Amino acid sequence: MNFDFYDLFSKVIPGGLLTLALIIFGYFTPTDKIPELAYLFLSYIFGFLIDAIAAKRQVMDLLWYLFGGKTANVLLSGKEFYGKKYMFLEELKAKVADEWEENNLVKTFDLIYRKTLSNGAKRVQGFNNHWINTRNLLVSLVISFFLMMFYVWNGEYNWEASAVLTILAILSIYLIFDRAKARQYYFIKEVLDSFLYEKK
Repeated sequence: MNFDFYDLFSKVIPGGLLTLALIIFGYFTPTDKIPELAYLFLSYIFGFLIDAIAAKRQVMDLLWYLFGGKTANVLLSGKEFYGKKYMFLEELKAKVADEWEENNLVKTFDLIYRKTLSNGAKRVQGFNNHWINTRNLLVSLVISFFLMMFYVWNGEYNWEASAVLTILAILSIYLIFDRAKARQYYFIKEVLDSFLYEKK
């Protein structure tokens, strides 16, 4: 099986985090009979499942809600996302004036995205990969958080240690959540910029 960097960051690392959580919190006991390569394979399988879960419409709808709206809709409507507005919105509207649908910005963005990809904008795919990688890591952290909560609050630690671990876990989730929101913003911005300033 061949792994590229996308597989590593979007599947193996999130899956590896979940595998590690299962081992640390006693849900799975490793043995010397299991080769190390098997753990890599297991991490990839878990990562594949995490990717599938993260891409579900219900999960994405929850993320959009927590983000404060779909990134493309927010930026194309002239509002702030991640504390920033899209600076070249009027130029973008002028370029797609005949196809701009104020009441259906999702359709408008889909059109822009398709045209950007058809023009071979390689940076867009890179930004999209970064977003997916961080999204999958966030989902893996949330799953691992619940595994940890059941373990630490089930009498394995005193309440002080359990409280500290819980606070650290919540802080980690918040930081990755914030990073995922930033990655989503920069991905959408790159799509719009690449379309607006495409080479003729």
